[in-house]
Amino acid sequence: MDLAVIILVRTPWWVWLILLVTVLFGVWALRPHSISPRRLAILPLTAGVLSLWSAGPGSIRPVQTIAVWAACALIGSLAGVLWAQSMQVSIDAVQTKIHLPGTSAWLVVGMLFFVARYALGIFLAFHRQPEFDALRALAPNAIGGFGGGLALGWLGGLLRRYHVASAQ
Repeated sequence: MDLAVIILVRTPWWVWLILLVTVLFGVWALRPHSISPRRLAILPLTAGVLSLWSAGPGSIRPVQTIAVWAACALIGSLAGVLWAQSMQVSIDAVQTKIHLPGTSAWLVVGMLFFVARYALGIFLAFHRQPEFDALRALAPNAIGGFGGGLALGWLGGLLRRYHVASAQ
């Protein structure tokens, strides 16, 4: 059997579920829509919590893992805030809605994170030697930290804009 087919067949079912959610959310974000701040927070908070949870104490190198996760989350959150500030959104404080433009950015970014993490997982599955232990412990959490931070920074930036507009 071809190696690519073996890899695809042996990929855990939950990886395909993550891909499905990534694509569905990305397609949903293609169209302009209005959403309450609470509903807007669900996916970014989930992404942040899951990325931190995956960097938890079960790691091979817990101290280094959390440090790498935190550093990448900080960088990601700064990028997320800048992204949120650059978006052309409108705020309806009366109906408590944030009007978001349609964008392909979440689909593209989500797929980039998925492909990077999937490719890294495949690489690490074929390289189980001890010299790859640091990469195995730190790289997935660097990707997760940046992604979680990006989502949380984006959310924080939009919520800040919402609260500033609501206070006026």
